[in-house]
Amino acid sequence: MALLDRLWLQSGSDTADLLMTHALACIQAQDYKCAGDLLDKVVTLRPDWAEGWNQRATLRYLTDDDMDSMADISRVLALEPRHFGALSGMGYILHRNGNDKAALTVFRKAAAINPQNKGIKALIDELAPNVEGHDL
Repeated sequence: MALLDRLWLQSGSDTADLLMTHALACIQAQDYKCAGDLLDKVVTLRPDWAEGWNQRATLRYLTDDDMDSMADISRVLALEPRHFGALSGMGYILHRNGNDKAALTVFRKAAAINPQNKGIKALIDELAPNVEGHDL
């Protein structure tokens, strides 16, 4: 997965890559204003780069901006339908907003793409009985 993460973080533009590096440092430092400004530039510069949209969606999730995060996730999935990170993010937003049935569906899609993700598997195991009921 680390290799895939590194590949996703390569835009093909030195400028966009540098902006992304600085944006990720800002997120790490919890300077969300700085990160947002940089990620806005990234998606303007490289609108075809799924990871630019994904990182902005993550930032928006961290700042409880679920509607805009979901809009960015939609862009990610239009560009890269198998982006399990974006699918996971969508599931977390749906779960946070009480839509566990839809969250479970999305988490299962993410798990089908990345079955090694134990956190998503645990969420599926937690949500499934509540959504689908318990076996007798």
